[in-house]
This record gives sequence, structure tokens and C-alpha cells, in this order.
Amino acid sequence: MRINLRFRIAIPQVLLIVITFSSLTLITTLLMRNAFLSIYQQELLEETILLGEIVGEQLTDAKPSKKFDEIARDYAQKLNARVTFIDPSGAVLGDSEVGMETMENHYFRPEVLEAFQSGQGNDIRYSTTIDQYFIYAASLISNQEQPIGIVRLSIPESDFNAYLTSINRTIILFTLAMVIISTVISYFISSAFLNPLREIMEKIERLGEGGFNHYLIHTRLPELLEMNRSLNRMSEQLASQMDTITSEKNRLSVVLEQMADGALITDHLGLIQYINPAAAQLLHAEGTGHIGYTFAEVVRHHQIIDLWRKCLETDEQQGALIETSGEFGRFLQVIITPFSEVQERGYLLILQDLTELRRLETIRRDFISNISHDLRTPISSLRLMTETLQNGAVNDPEMAGRFLTLMEESIETMSQLVEELLELSRTQSGRVPLQMKPTPLASIIQPAVERLRPQAERSRLKLTCQLPRNLPLVMVDYERVTSVITNLVHNAIKFTLPGGAVTVSARRQGQEVVVSVKDTGIGIQQADAENIFERFYKVDRARTSKGMGLGLSIAKTVVEGHGGRIWMESEPEKGSTFHFTLPIVKPTTVPHTFK
Repeated sequence: MRINLRFRIAIPQVLLIVITFSSLTLITTLLMRNAFLSIYQQELLEETILLGEIVGEQLTDAKPSKKFDEIARDYAQKLNARVTFIDPSGAVLGDSEVGMETMENHYFRPEVLEAFQSGQGNDIRYSTTIDQYFIYAASLISNQEQPIGIVRLSIPESDFNAYLTSINRTIILFTLAMVIISTVISYFISSAFLNPLREIMEKIERLGEGGFNHYLIHTRLPELLEMNRSLNRMSEQLASQMDTITSEKNRLSVVLEQMADGALITDHLGLIQYINPAAAQLLHAEGTGHIGYTFAEVVRHHQIIDLWRKCLETDEQQGALIETSGEFGRFLQVIITPFSEVQERGYLLILQDLTELRRLETIRRDFISNISHDLRTPISSLRLMTETLQNGAVNDPEMAGRFLTLMEESIETMSQLVEELLELSRTQSGRVPLQMKPTPLASIIQPAVERLRPQAERSRLKLTCQLPRNLPLVMVDYERVTSVITNLVHNAIKFTLPGGAVTVSARRQGQEVVVSVKDTGIGIQQADAENIFERFYKVDRARTSKGMGLGLSIAKTVVEGHGGRIWMESEPEKGSTFHFTLPIVKPTTVPHTFK
């Protein structure tokens, strides 16, 4: 429930008045207590001196007796105080309240000891004899500087407090009256400012809630007019600044949400303050709501965590190339940068996925290595045979003819490599258009199979073709699809042991035709299957087999140029099956180029 504005203004004033008067009352009470206590003690001392002059002769060389108890009680009634007579040794000669025979030596009582030392003494303490607090005053009685004894007067502290209480009650009642009067005055003064202040308060509350378009116009107090103008100017400035901040925040949010690099921000305690979708994906952070989690809970990679800790310790930017393991292993560049954030340190983590760049670099490196290897053999052969011919073999017609044949084969090998490289480059660049036209699939597959049948028979393999009669026409480039089928069948024959089988089949699947080449050969390991369609990649790591390792790469490019896809299924020692799809003829079809 909101407190009325009038009371918001009046209550602090009333509290100030109450605190002020209460403080004054407390100070006054303390000062009065000390003043009255001094007066009381001084009066008691004067009375002890007067009483000592009266009874001094009786105390000379006196011994404790009940006579002094009677004298003490007599003077106690007159003085309205407790009276005690003490000899120079501290023994009690008589007391108005307690018999002297039951009282112990009083020499070391504070007021008595002070009186023996300085002539007078006073104290406020608890009396073990009477069992209550007393105000004591004592005076030394002497004759020609020889101590005769001590006269001590005391009154209960409760009597003194009762007297003070009556005075304090009067002061408190006066204070309450002044507080009430001041409160009423403060209430009426605050009421005079109520309406303009209420309007200002509402304006401030609206500013806090984001309402920057509310303006203050009317006020009866000139003192508040300038405040109204200042609030209106502040509203306009805040509205402009908030629009700018909101616009920048939205732009930054779009950039962070859509950027390919991962971005993650933590505070100095390592709690996640922000993480964009790319970072969550790169770190495999499942689900959402990672804000407030610890850095280690979200990242879960010891190298990145160690790098972050090093950044905390050195307070300097740290970076490293980190390779993650597992099914979704990636090669990441990690950069952690410290920054200041409202009296605290924050840390920005940037994750750049270099997996694809590393893969391309590996392909480039393998490409150079492989092509160098594949060119080295024929070039070495040519150099060797050339040197042999130059050294006299040219004069031997039979040897010269055999060397020329081998040289021709080496040149053919290099020509084939160059041609395949040019073909791969043209198809991947998209500069060669596909001559697309409706074609019966059987007219492509069967001639290609028949051309390779002699090779299969020499390898003692069974080569079969299984094509249903109702296959639809496919929209393809005849020559290029023929090369794909030839390459797949040739590979199947090459890697199938004698007595095995190679089967070429096709079937319709939706708006596509799936062509399959299955063999019962040696199969392909899973590690090789992932890279089988890469350029120059060979299952035979020693590269002793014929071929450049470009056939499947070209086949993939051709199939994808037709809008299809190619994939492989294999089990080591049991064989492999290569599948690729081709589009069936549609009502409207235009020539394609490789993309």
C-alpha cells in the first residue's frame, strides 16, 4: 500500500523533531542527574563535617558499644540518612541501621579509605550489609592532626532516583507537548507542497517505468518551476538516449545471434552472462538457459577451461588452437579477452570454427603430395628410359621399340592425369554446361556394362545388370552419366576378388531414379569411407594401384551437377554398394550447368 505523499514529507520532519527533543531530554536528564548528585553528595559531606564537630569528643579513644548505635539512630532521624561511626582502625563504633557487633571492618570501603587519605570521601555502591545501593559521604574527624574517627552518612540511591523521576516526568510531558505541536505544524507545511510534489513524484515514477513522454506544466511554486523544466529536459534526453541504446542493442543482438563465430561472456566469478547460438553449437551445450551457469558446466573442455583460468591469472588476452574430440570433433581457434564491466572484470570468449579451413588445407596438402607422387613415377620412367636410349639402347631395335612403348604408356598416364584434373576443374567451376535431355536409363547403363564385361570375365567375375522395364526417362547428360557408371563398375571389378559378383541395378524412388552398383569385394573401412569422394584419395595408401584417385570425385561432381546425390554403403570383407540418384523427366526442363 502506497504511503500518502503528505505523510512522506511530514514523517521525516516529525522523526527529526522527535529525535531532537528526545536527545535534548536525554541530555537534560543526564545533566540534571549529575548536577543533583553533586549537590546531594556535597550536602552529605557538609552534614558529616557538622556531625563530626558535634560528636568528635565522644569518639576520642572510643570503643564499639551500643551507645554509639543509639547516638547514630538519634542523628539518623534528624538528618533523614543512615549514620555510621568508624574508629581510626576501621572498626564500626555504631550504625543507625545495623548493630555494630555484626558489621565487619570498614577501613577499605572506598569512601572511608578516601576520607582517611584526603579528609573527605564519597561513593555510590552496593551495600552488602543493607543489601541495596547507597550514596555515601564520609569525613575524617581529627584532634590536633590526630585521627579520631570517621563520620559517614548515606542515603539509598532509590530515594534519590525517586526524586529525579518526578522531575524527569515533568520534562518528558513538556517534550511530548512540543512534539505534538511541531507535528501539527509540519503536517500543515507539508500540505502546502502536496500537489506540485505529487506531480513531480508521478513524473519520476513514470521515468523509472520508461514513460518519457509525460510533461509537467503547472505549478504554483516558483521554486519548483525550474525543477519541472529540468525534468522535462531530462525526459527528452533520456528518451533520445534510450532509443539510441535500444537500436544499438538490437543491431548488436542480431549480429551476435547470426554470426558464425561463437561468443560467450562470463563475469569475474566465471558465471555465464551471455552465450550466442553459435557458441552453444560449437560447445555442444544442449538446451537453453545457460545464463548463470559456471563456465566449466557449459564449456566442458579442459583446454578451454585452462586457457580461461590463465586469462584470469594474467589479466591478458589468451588464444590457442584447440581440437575437440568425440563424434562432433572440431578444430577451434579460441580467444579469451578480459574487459572492465561496472567495477568488475568480465571475460569475452570468441570461438572460431576452423574445421573446414583445416580440412581444405589438408586436401590442398594431400593434393600436392598425391599429384607429385602420381607424376613422379611416369616422369622417372621417362627419364630412365631416355637415358638408356641415349646410352646406346637406341641402336637395339627390339629394346628401343619396347622402351618407346613404355614411354608412350607413361605419357598416356600423365595425359590422363592432366585430362582428369582439367575435367574436375571444369566441372567444379561450373563453366561446362550439361547437355541435358530425356534419356532412357537402360541406354546408358547397358552399353557401359557391356564394354566392361570382358574385363570382368578376365577377372573371373559375374557381372549382371538388373533393370526393371518400367523405369521412367531421366533428364541427364548422356556422356557424363555414362562416365559415372563406367567408373563405378570399373572400381567394383578392380576391388573384387576372383569368383565374386558385380551387380548394376536401378529403381524409382519418388521423383528420382536410384542407380546402384554392388560388389562382393574387399569392402571399405569406415575411416576411408568418410573421404572416399575426395580428390586423389585412395584406399590403397601406398598408391600402388593404377588410377589417380579422381574418378569418384568427378562422379560426385557430375551427379550433384544433375541435382542428385551419391553415397556409399560398405562392410569390410563383404563388399560395397555405391548409390546415386538422377532426376526423372519433368514437364518443363532447361539445360543445367555444374553448381
